[in-house]
Amino acid sequence: MSSEVSIKKMSVWFEKMTAREYRKGTVIPEFRAVRRVVTDCLRLLTGFDDASIAYDGGFVVSYTASDGTYMEDQPFETLSDGYRVVIGLVADIARRMAQLNPFLAEQAVARTPGVVLIDEVDLHLHPKWQGEDPGRFA
Repeated sequence: MSSEVSIKKMSVWFEKMTAREYRKGTVIPEFRAVRRVVTDCLRLLTGFDDASIAYDGGFVVSYTASDGTYMEDQPFETLSDGYRVVIGLVADIARRMAQLNPFLAEQAVARTPGVVLIDEVDLHLHPKWQGEDPGRFA
């Protein structure tokens, strides 16, 4: 599956779940679990402890840049291809876990076992990340 497809599916699902939370006026636990994993992934990749991702008609990211400037609601597309690919992949896997196991609620991602095989991983990771500990992405 291409990264564009993963990101598009993620976007459609986030839009649907955001609208559902708004209509119901309550947090949907499995959606919270996926948001948390995506935010954790963004923080891990960027190194920004305050990085966050949200859906507001499209994905937006917020973080404090290395020069101290707070970057609020920057379009997801401003991230590098490598970040977008990894975040899209992580979000797609987490979304599938949550959809398959909604009864696990906020624990859907943490408690769903599985194995993910990525063919030609070098096509998906930034060259800098290829030489790093693969456990970083576990």
